[in-house]
Amino acid sequence: MAELNSTQYFREERANAITHGLGILMGVLGTPLLLYRSMGVDSGWQSFGLLIFGLSMVVLYLSSTLYHSIHRPDWKLRMRKADHIGIYFLIAGTHTPFVFYYLEGATARNYLLILWGLALLGTLYKLFLFGRFERLSVVFYLIMGWMAVPFLPQMLDRMADGCIEWIVIGGLSYTAGVIFFVTDHKPFFHTIWHVFVLAGTAAHFLALYFSIGSGV
Repeated sequence: MAELNSTQYFREERANAITHGLGILMGVLGTPLLLYRSMGVDSGWQSFGLLIFGLSMVVLYLSSTLYHSIHRPDWKLRMRKADHIGIYFLIAGTHTPFVFYYLEGATARNYLLILWGLALLGTLYKLFLFGRFERLSVVFYLIMGWMAVPFLPQMLDRMADGCIEWIVIGGLSYTAGVIFFVTDHKPFFHTIWHVFVLAGTAAHFLALYFSIGSGV
């Protein structure tokens, strides 16, 4: 990212805020759509999972937009922490409804315990060790993001048509975006990272849209 207070810095921050502002819009408008479509066809837990996904979208994209919109150093640091914590919540919030749709029993419970346990660990790490071991943080994001892979064989039999394709597209979008995240000292690379994140969330939104009315 450009040097703080430079013209280029403000241009990039404006672009960063706009891209993830679109994410807020997706969360605010998309969540009621998912819940409305879910009414009467899904279990209460499945609808609850959709709500968790929607809330995690809003948390991540709101904290990110505020971080890139605020320029007071003390508040910017606070919002940067919130932004990074929001990534853990979006990952966990994205997995949660898929667990409710396609896993059951002890497998589902253990998956959710591990998933949200990792999100809590990540939150504590960002609160108390922020700025240290940043490469490790990226690895942690990727591990959480792809932890569903061992469970895919038992999920695939229950998945709705079109669901797995959008799940994979979303995962690949997030993963490809990491390249720009770790090299965001280059002009507008952080904005490109935002676009990949937005595309990944949109793909998983579509996967959940197709999941409604299916599963266990």
